[in-house]
Amino acid sequence: MSFNIGITYLDVYQKFDNERNKVQQLHAPNWSGTYAFTYKFPNALTLDFTGQVYGPMRLPVLPDDYRPEYSPWYTLANIQVSKSFGSGFEVYCGIKNLLNFTPKDPLMRPFDPFDRYVNDPVNNPKGYTFDTAYGYAPMQGIRGFLGIKYTLK
Repeated sequence: MSFNIGITYLDVYQKFDNERNKVQQLHAPNWSGTYAFTYKFPNALTLDFTGQVYGPMRLPVLPDDYRPEYSPWYTLANIQVSKSFGSGFEVYCGIKNLLNFTPKDPLMRPFDPFDRYVNDPVNNPKGYTFDTAYGYAPMQGIRGFLGIKYTLK
């Protein structure tokens, strides 16, 4: 059995000429981390539980944006089971994004990517345009995988 954990602290900011104030960099959380738990059973079966944790990060918001300026804390967790055979073959399967985390409202006006109806005062009173800059996490939810691997000896 093994357990690993890692934590990173970053102070990423922009500072312009002759200014005292620092502006936190977009999409750069102050805190992030990784974790991994592995258990090897006696019958060549291995269980891996891995993931990453992200702290709140500043996001690019538009004027009068309904989305928050900072992302929430979130984790992307994965699990995998693998079975090794003496012949060099390994069979594995698992789940990615086990907690099914996806960001809320990552795209502004996803139904109008070419801004054809941006000037419609009824459906778009704030004048928003299509924008993808807010995305801070994968937009794929939970998904499974299965595979075979062969190692040459």
